[in-house]
Amino acid sequence: MEEEVDGIINLWKEISKFFDEIRRIPEYKNLADENIIEIIQLKVLI
Repeated sequence: MEEEVDGIINLWKEISKFFDEIRRIPEYKNLADENIIEIIQLKVLI
């Protein structure tokens, strides 16, 4: 069980880094996580 929890925590840290990297792009700087997710979903569908 502890390994699963550690895995989830590590995954969450990686996701947080991902959003931080996206926010370094000027046009995405002030977007909420939900807005970034919507943009990614739209780009994947294209």
